[in-house]
Amino acid sequence: MPAEMPASDRAATADAASDPIEAEAFLSALIRGAPWAAEEAWNRYASMVHDLLRRGLGPRSDVEDVVQEVFLRLFQRIGTLRDARALRSFVFSIAVRVMRWQLRRRMIRRWVGLSNTGKLPEVSQPPLDAEAREALRRTYALLEKLRPLDRTIFVLRQSEELSLPEIASAVEMSLSTVKRRLGRTSGRVARLVEADPLLSTYVSRKWLDVLAGVDGDD
Repeated sequence: MPAEMPASDRAATADAASDPIEAEAFLSALIRGAPWAAEEAWNRYASMVHDLLRRGLGPRSDVEDVVQEVFLRLFQRIGTLRDARALRSFVFSIAVRVMRWQLRRRMIRRWVGLSNTGKLPEVSQPPLDAEAREALRRTYALLEKLRPLDRTIFVLRQSEELSLPEIASAVEMSLSTVKRRLGRTSGRVARLVEADPLLSTYVSRKWLDVLAGVDGDD
């Protein structure tokens, strides 16, 4: 049965951006380990974390376990957060680090032969036509060719639609480095897409144009 939130602490569940005092109260409750605060953090951010990991790692059966790993790290590190209004960004940054770690581990497992030669699992999706399912499978196979950091940056840009400064903050790298890596990765992905007969016709021209270069407006 869910932990009941003390009446004196209910105000702390308000949007952090709307009231700094309430945001501080919520953060304090998380730091002292209040069960209701942990449950509220899950309710607020689990969907965001799940969506990021699913787009970044692919539709794998272990995504739920990775979501739990993100929250375990959150509760372990929450005491290091100094700005209560930055809680959402703090959760997001932990999710990005866990995603990068998972991608690195997946690559290492392929290198040392601990998994099935890197073959992607079957994709579990809502009903799609056969061409769409195959395009989705090939898209994830394409992403498997990228280095973990490059894939992370690419996903944050193309799927999460983060600005370049936001990506630089999330991966803890300089803006110039992020621009350089994203430009190189986008060009590579564009070439791989255009070389695939299905993806080159299935993926929109507009998307290919985005993949081919970095928007300098950010």
